Amino acid sequence: MTPKPSDVEKTDFVTATMSIFLAVSPTARLHTRCRSLNQMDRVGLKNPDSGLNVPLQQRRHNLARSQVNSSEYFSVAFEIDGQDASGHEFLLAAKGTSLAEALGPVCNRRGIELSNVEVMLEQYKTPLPILTTDTAWLGGKHISLREKDSSESRGNKLFSHPSRKTSRSCKGRTSFFSVSTEEGNVTSDTLPTESKSKSSRQRWSGLFGNSKDSKMEMLVEKLNNYSKFGIPQVKRNHDEDIEESLYKLEDDWREIVSKKRVVSDIECQQQAAIWELVQTEVAYIHTLKLVTDLFLACLISLQKVNLLLDIDKSRLFSNIEEISSCNFTLWSKYLLPMLACARENATLLDPNIILEAFLKCEELFGPYVVYCSEQSECQKYCREKTGSNELFTAYLAWCETQKDCHRLRLLEMLVKPMQRLTKYSLLLKAILKHTTLPKQKENIELMIERIDSFVNNVNTTLKQKEDIESLRNIMARIESYDVVETKDEDLEKLIKPHNELDLQKPMPGCNPLHKRQLIAEADLKLKDHNNSKVY
Repeated sequence: MTPKPSDVEKTDFVTATMSIFLAVSPTARLHTRCRSLNQMDRVGLKNPDSGLNVPLQQRRHNLARSQVNSSEYFSVAFEIDGQDASGHEFLLAAKGTSLAEALGPVCNRRGIELSNVEVMLEQYKTPLPILTTDTAWLGGKHISLREKDSSESRGNKLFSHPSRKTSRSCKGRTSFFSVSTEEGNVTSDTLPTESKSKSSRQRWSGLFGNSKDSKMEMLVEKLNNYSKFGIPQVKRNHDEDIEESLYKLEDDWREIVSKKRVVSDIECQQQAAIWELVQTEVAYIHTLKLVTDLFLACLISLQKVNLLLDIDKSRLFSNIEEISSCNFTLWSKYLLPMLACARENATLLDPNIILEAFLKCEELFGPYVVYCSEQSECQKYCREKTGSNELFTAYLAWCETQKDCHRLRLLEMLVKPMQRLTKYSLLLKAILKHTTLPKQKENIELMIERIDSFVNNVNTTLKQKEDIESLRNIMARIESYDVVETKDEDLEKLIKPHNELDLQKPMPGCNPLHKRQLIAEADLKLKDHNNSKVY
């Protein structure tokens, strides 16, 4: 019998096979493993020279700019003190690869901190955004890396050893879209690889690279400035201390309750349900702030410099600012005092404190009626503008690629208020399920009853709006008729309103509050008795 090969023989066989593969395969086919020609010696072979007549490192230096296929590679020059200005790097222009992903390994090898340099393209005055620029359109182009001004570097050293430690999301409050939003410390270990985020970056970078329109260039310049210095914010009458409390929430309710207190299992379950209400409310408010402080604030700022003036803010966002104010009131007047009472006394969270909020839900959540009725139109308007307005598409792509969005699209954020409104009842029912005290159970049942009633009213309003739209569609399909034929224009104006069928008018002999509703709609079929044909 033939003896089975050992593990050592298998390893040697794989190594030899990879050496042959590197020797005979064209360089362009290695882009799935190597981001540049300078990384071919990092594929993973223990001895890259074994089995090859010419070492990879030597072949790399023999490449000249004229020898590289212009459709596949782009050149990089390092105009930085302490770097060889004459030596160029040739990187693969691969679709779906951001500029940060391509430059990261090269800068790591040269000891350059990528966040402290700016990438300039020939004939462009503004730096390229490294996280949102796709390298596919850079084929045949030449870019240069320059040191940022001292005011932009913020005292960081240009040359440093890159750290492999990925940054964790901090609980402290952070301002929206500062320099770290777009050009934070970028290493090959921390770059996003999800296809969804790559596709959004491609959409933005494609617009940036292909358009020569003056308004597009102005938009790109403004958005780059927002990436560096932040978006101008609209002043709001919110207490800063209360707003700061949104970023200082404990990780768990057990951090509030005294360790000396014995908590039963049913109480633990109840507190966990209350804590879910608090945590999800904070996350929801952060989403609302993202819409108002990023998307809306950016649009307002751009319109002040005569960009995107054709975009109607009310049709795109409805009354989202009023929605944000509603939930900020819920947090500041009811949920935060419940937390403050528990923190002060190191006791359990008391759901009785939030009773008044849901007793006044019709007043507190009043703007939700308008928002829910207009939400579908906002989504439709956003889709229309995305398909027809190139500037709006670029603005939207830039906003959605900010790290604070966590790969959420604006359309997904706009539907959040409707989802949140229907979730309150489910959260309260979860609290009720684990509540044993009679007074608390009575109050929670009352809260559930009030919020369910309010949600039903909102659904009724939406149903009435749908009925009106269906009646309008029917009226548009019904042709008017001429009762009296006349050539007199004045008489025709008097008669015309009576020739059209208005299904929204009150029904004769019925209560004015009773409106027409579409019960069923189908094609009318006629059967001929002579030949039994159906028309």
